[in-house]
Amino acid sequence: MKQFKLVALGGTFDHLHNGHKSLFTKAFSVSERVIIGITSDEFISGKVLPKQIQSFNIRKTQLLDYLKFHYSENRFQIIELTDIYGPTLSDDRIEALVIGPKTMEGAKKINEVRLKQGKQKLKIIEAEFIKSEDHKYLSSTRIRKGEINRHGDIYAHLFNSNIRVTESFRKYLQQIHGKIITNYNEFPHSISKTQFPIVWVGDSAGEFFIKNKLSFTLGIFDLKTERKPNFFFQDLLQRQQIDRVLNKSGIIQHRLYQTIQNVIQEQKQYLYVQGEEDLAVIPLILLLPLNSFIFYGLKDTGLIMIEVTEDKKEEVTKRLKSCRI
Repeated sequence: MKQFKLVALGGTFDHLHNGHKSLFTKAFSVSERVIIGITSDEFISGKVLPKQIQSFNIRKTQLLDYLKFHYSENRFQIIELTDIYGPTLSDDRIEALVIGPKTMEGAKKINEVRLKQGKQKLKIIEAEFIKSEDHKYLSSTRIRKGEINRHGDIYAHLFNSNIRVTESFRKYLQQIHGKIITNYNEFPHSISKTQFPIVWVGDSAGEFFIKNKLSFTLGIFDLKTERKPNFFFQDLLQRQQIDRVLNKSGIIQHRLYQTIQNVIQEQKQYLYVQGEEDLAVIPLILLLPLNSFIFYGLKDTGLIMIEVTEDKKEEVTKRLKSCRI
């Protein structure tokens, strides 16, 4: 027999991860039934990177699929939350709140209002707090920022040492992994309004952006196109104090990753790579937030646009693990 007949919990449940699953495990282990509140699209506007949060319908669908796979449907009810209280002030059947990290304050507020209404406090049950590899809490915010995956694995750890590019990995890089753009009219101008990072890699890609007056967050160049000198950015390099990094051919060096990370954090617009700059696409995929865009030139093809997604990060991660020196 369970400790409670009905408990409640709530959250955004964006990019459903192991921390969320710990919450459900606790709730269903102590209660016969569970009310689960999902924050509305309007309610999430104050969160970090709100535009990268999945829509209510997507979050609800993913949550419902997970719950139906693990629990009987008669044991849970999903509702939409437009505030932190939901049904906790009106449904007298609720006996307890199940909470995760950083939600204790919300639970306390609920109980404060209940006391003012002349009702009893709800018991507060804390689920096991799941942490990522760096012992920080696993959160949807960190997933949206592109730092970790849903299991808490940290992408940055892949670059703790140099990575040699194998022949099979180079062939993978030469494949088309995004949308092909051959002229200005094919460029998706709507992405400039999204406020997501836009990064180009390679002098030919940079020329395309500069000549067409396209906005971008960061540009990475090496003064070469197809291994031949390209002086388009030579004047820029002389006029501005631009960060530089050496990256040996055929290797994604730790310092390349570190320098790209620093340039992004410091919001600098250019990086000059002395060596093989096209390999910068790989650390960029793992460094940038979800929904960022990366552009690079591919010989005899045109400009390639990659949107940074969870799937793309996982795909690159799998490839990199076979290339470590």
